[in-house]
Amino acid sequence: MTEDIKKDILEDLKLARETWEEARLTAKEGKYRFSVSHIYYTCFYYLRAILLTKGTAYQTHKGTLIGFRKLFVKEGLASTELSDFLEKLARDRIEGDYKYAKFTSADVELLMTQAEKFVAFAEDYLAPFLK
Repeated sequence: MTEDIKKDILEDLKLARETWEEARLTAKEGKYRFSVSHIYYTCFYYLRAILLTKGTAYQTHKGTLIGFRKLFVKEGLASTELSDFLEKLARDRIEGDYKYAKFTSADVELLMTQAEKFVAFAEDYLAPFLK
């Protein structure tokens, strides 16, 4: 792995961790639509980082999700459950950002619980690449 790729991974990790804190804060404040968006972007930044370990980067959000399914799920490195969650989360984010969907505390709590599984997967997967 080149130093440039490692630098990009570290930048995405920084963004993911900062955005995860924002997701928690907005959920605590009852700003559920914003929290859903922050949960999504947390996962998106982690996705970009883990895809960089395979030497790939995608131009679109949809391409990034497809790349994850192709390079991680189909190869047995991640579960279908994680990929399904990410795709649902992407739809929820779009609904909240562009269609002003309403989310409840229970909705956000469930998304946070599912996102925690993905965050743990991403952190564990990325750890060896950052040594």
